[in-house]
Amino acid sequence: MTYKCLDAFSEAIYGIFQRNNNLFQCGISFFLKGLICPVIFLIVDVFTKNLTLSVISILISDIIIFIFYDIFKLSKYKIKVSKLTKNKFKFLLFGGISIFIFSFLIQYVINAQKYVIDFIGTNSEQTIFGVILMPATFMAICAQFIINPFLYNINKTIKNNNFHQ
Repeated sequence: MTYKCLDAFSEAIYGIFQRNNNLFQCGISFFLKGLICPVIFLIVDVFTKNLTLSVISILISDIIIFIFYDIFKLSKYKIKVSKLTKNKFKFLLFGGISIFIFSFLIQYVINAQKYVIDFIGTNSEQTIFGVILMPATFMAICAQFIINPFLYNINKTIKNNNFHQ
């Protein structure tokens, strides 16, 4: 739970980076976390043979990267804090519900068949289904990597009514 809370704070900081046209800083943070955390995990696991300590080491290394990279970079920005009004809350809630429903349905569609096959099929059928589903899952992940970097520019273009662009 602590890891997910830290991840949520990081996401908020990434939003500030994105709004200031410095999305590359999110990439650097992801790179550091993706490189350092597994290495620390492996080192601690090899020397201690204790999975609990290894997982705790991931959390500690993630906190260190969060403090010394994310917050350090964030301190260079002026952050304007606006008051959350009832109308803003409704807008965020209803805007977020559609994203939640979409994400939930995607996960349901991907995983529902696995559970049905698990009840009525064999392990080999489950494996075959996983192999068949893998290209679709891979394409969805690739699409996310391709589309997400352009979302800020698309949003800015729509705000400025630059539809021809």
